[in-house]
Amino acid sequence: MLTTAVFVLDGARCIMAAIEKDVEGRVRSADGVEIAYSARGSGETALVFIHGGLADRTFWAPQLSSLAGKFRVVALDLAGHGESGRGRKAWTIAAFGEDVRAVVEALGLRRVVLIGNSLGGPVALEAARLLRGRAIGVVGVDTLHDGTVKLDSEPSTATSGRPAPTSTVPSRRTSTPSS
Repeated sequence: MLTTAVFVLDGARCIMAAIEKDVEGRVRSADGVEIAYSARGSGETALVFIHGGLADRTFWAPQLSSLAGKFRVVALDLAGHGESGRGRKAWTIAAFGEDVRAVVEALGLRRVVLIGNSLGGPVALEAARLLRGRAIGVVGVDTLHDGTVKLDSEPSTATSGRPAPTSTVPSRRTSTPSS
């Protein structure tokens, strides 16, 4: 990563600020697949953009251009997308979460907001779990994954055979609408 150090004298203190340059990079995910990413801007908080299925990091180009003046912005190609490797054996949300973690760690980001579109929504939630202490927020865009749902360990009796979701957030509805 290219960094320019700027020293500013502020009274009796000397402040060092890092100005990050545009970076196009690659890093290996936990399973060895190469992950491509782009980073721009600077700031203590980084916005990490995660695309949906059948997309790549260029999906977020307008957001990166608009926000790079105020934040460190990063977009990555999940494995199997864009310029990233395709040699993955297990195509899971957990593996995609590792892609995000690899990029965040390679860039040395300490405070991140994970922003995921569609498939990127559950990937952002998984990455937040992997980046505890670094992830300060998750934003879902056009994703149906409910981050407030906790799955019971016992399967429900529903015909789907999947565990019944249990909300960890109380309902805000105080009355039922009448028809």
